[in-house]
Amino acid sequence: MASFRTKTHRKIPMTFSFIQKSAKDTWDTVKKKPTILLVPSMIELLFSVIGSVVVGIIQLHILRNLYEIFQLIDVREIAALPPSQITDQAALLTLLKNKEAFMFYYSNVLKLLLTLLVSIYIIWTVFQSINWYLANRAAKNSIKYSTYLARFSTVTVAWILIAAGLFILSIRLLMYTGTPAPLISTDTATVIIFLAYAILAYFAFISYSIAHRYRIKHIFQKTFRLSYHRFLPLVIMFIAALIPTFIIGTLIYTSSRYAPWIGAVIFIITIPPYNFMKKIFYLRTVKQLSGKN
Repeated sequence: MASFRTKTHRKIPMTFSFIQKSAKDTWDTVKKKPTILLVPSMIELLFSVIGSVVVGIIQLHILRNLYEIFQLIDVREIAALPPSQITDQAALLTLLKNKEAFMFYYSNVLKLLLTLLVSIYIIWTVFQSINWYLANRAAKNSIKYSTYLARFSTVTVAWILIAAGLFILSIRLLMYTGTPAPLISTDTATVIIFLAYAILAYFAFISYSIAHRYRIKHIFQKTFRLSYHRFLPLVIMFIAALIPTFIIGTLIYTSSRYAPWIGAVIFIITIPPYNFMKKIFYLRTVKQLSGKN
């Protein structure tokens, strides 16, 4: 036990030294040449605007089809069902006023969800691969954009599919919390869902941070190995990077309550450049932790 505590106490100061050095190197890089933030910031801003518009439009169409589906269901008959049948799909289908119309709108929802998934993948891959490549250049990692794009787009397929699976499980979990006498509350389910997505982001960003060094077939293996052996410093790295994000987000939210345009201005001048700086910070920290200086 004493030996374990000694090792832990040694690791923590070493971890913070890694984080501090990466943060200082990142700041020095930007301070030396502030103009490196211009193009990435514009790309981040375009990513936010185009992504929000496209996702918003698709979500609107999904909601319209869901509304039509709900119109086909008699709410009073659902309320009369025994508690055990409220989540029973077969029992609910018997209450439909028009099964043909239901299948039409249900099919639309599935197509729109697939369109949403593909759209998110394309928008994320196009804009974020460019900025991760530019961050690699800023961190002095040598790689061709075409090579990095191939690796980035391939690993992103896996992360997007896992995210989609988590989304489906999340919906089912939240629906379960609405049943009589669930084993977990809605708040607990929300925390579980948040942690699941946080873990996914943890692995995804590590994979992007090492994609310049490894071939596609080795990226996942190296990601999970590094994530396991350097778990503590990597978690601290993510927490350290999230603190400014939380502060900026709070500032944007507070200012937007009084004047939305002020919140928009703060977002434009802070979030895009900081997101790019985070990428450089991740790349430098992961390089140190993996012993490649």
